[in-house]
Amino acid sequence: MFRHWRVSVKRRNPMATCPSSLFHTWETLLQEVEADVLGYNNAAQSLERLVATPLMDRTFHMKVQARKLFAHREGCEVILGKADDQLNMSREDYRGAFLNYCTNPNPATLATYYDSHNTYVQQLTATNAMLDQYHKHTLPTILQELEEILTDVTSAVSEAIWQEGEIITDKSNAQLRRYESLCAQARAVSSTADLAHLARTLLTAQPSMRPPKRTFLPPYPPEPDDPALDVPAEVMPPILKGEILFDRMGAQARVNYEQLRKDAQDLEMKIKQLQDSLDALSRHQTRGIESNLYSKVNEIQDDMSKNKYDYRATQLHLAAVRAQVSLYAIV
Repeated sequence: MFRHWRVSVKRRNPMATCPSSLFHTWETLLQEVEADVLGYNNAAQSLERLVATPLMDRTFHMKVQARKLFAHREGCEVILGKADDQLNMSREDYRGAFLNYCTNPNPATLATYYDSHNTYVQQLTATNAMLDQYHKHTLPTILQELEEILTDVTSAVSEAIWQEGEIITDKSNAQLRRYESLCAQARAVSSTADLAHLARTLLTAQPSMRPPKRTFLPPYPPEPDDPALDVPAEVMPPILKGEILFDRMGAQARVNYEQLRKDAQDLEMKIKQLQDSLDALSRHQTRGIESNLYSKVNEIQDDMSKNKYDYRATQLHLAAVRAQVSLYAIV
């Protein structure tokens, strides 16, 4: 895309055919951006090949192991929960047998009471042993294994981050050197020198041209497409020059002169008003730029463009009126 754009610009831009510090700097910027795109693409491939894939390979079994350890802990806690439930049930049976014997003392209820007591004590002993085993041995070993996994993962990830940092650092250092050179090149851009080169190129490509000027064309001799004139010489009107015939105008010449002077003054006043308006808009635009109010800046720019067009069009009209005034200067 960048290569296509540069070729297109060179084909369409006349400055591309002459030395231009601005165009050269802009082209350098595009080259640097293209180099950045390729560099980041290469860096991404390197990160995937040297960092991401090895990291996943090294830590995948750790992830599985950690999940299993959490599942083991949950399973052990489920077993302890069931033991507590059985303990509570045996405690209720033990208490019920005691109350039953108190309300109905006989050898059978006494035997039931003794049996429930033994069952409860047996379940209590088992539950306490399970709790002791879990909290003193099982849970610490699970946590120890998780700690080892965390240590290994931390080591693997930190090493991967270090490798990534090394890759990006190399790319960044190279990018820094390239953009420092680009900044120096941008600071050296000179619009004056570019315009001088462009002017020399244009002058070499084509001869200098004066402003076009329309000449006075008398009605005689006739144009090739005009019908043939069959007018006697004594009635043929005189051939005139591009001058005002004051002797034919009389007092009207003075009236026209004064009217043209008034028109010129009105146009000069309008030009002054437009210039004042442009100055005010320019100040507002500067404040908008300083305040980052770019939507307002764009609106002001639209108004400035309209006023500048009116200003230039009025200057054209003023030039025309002044030229007409000069025709009556001898009045």
